[in-house]
Amino acid sequence: MLNPADRDVLLAEAARLSTLRVEKLLADQPQRVDKMTLSAAGLTLDYSKQLIDDNALAALAMAGADLSDAFESLITGEEVNNTECRPALHTLLRGTGRDGQTVRYAEVSDTLNRMQAAVSAIHSGEHRGASDQRFTDIINIGIGGS
Repeated sequence: MLNPADRDVLLAEAARLSTLRVEKLLADQPQRVDKMTLSAAGLTLDYSKQLIDDNALAALAMAGADLSDAFESLITGEEVNNTECRPALHTLLRGTGRDGQTVRYAEVSDTLNRMQAAVSAIHSGEHRGASDQRFTDIINIGIGGS
C-alpha cells in the first residue's frame, strides 16, 4: 500500500541497483559485511550479499515509515493478496486477526482440520508413499504463502 511517490522512488532505486553487482559492492565497501549484519535474540541477519545499498535502504525506510494502514488492512480481513484476490487469513492462525476476519474463521478452521487429518493419516500409516511404504521423514508440511 505504497503511495505513488514512494513507489516511484523505490522503482527508481530498483532500476539503479539493477546495473550494479554484489561483488563490486563488496569490493568497494570493505566494511559492508559488518555494517549489514544484525544479530538479536540468537538470530543473525546478513544482508550484505543482497543488491542493496545505503540509498536504497533509506528509500525503503522512508516508504515503510507509515505501515499502520497496511497493517490494519491485513488484520481486519481486507483483500491484501492481490494475486489471489482475497484476504491473507494467516493472521487468524496467529491470533492477530480482528473484526472483519472473524467471519472468515470458518475457512481457517476448516484448513486446520484438514491439516490435522493429513498429519494423522501420515502418522497412522493410512497415507503412504508411491512405493506403498510408510513415510519415515517429513521435510515440510505447510500451507505456503506467508
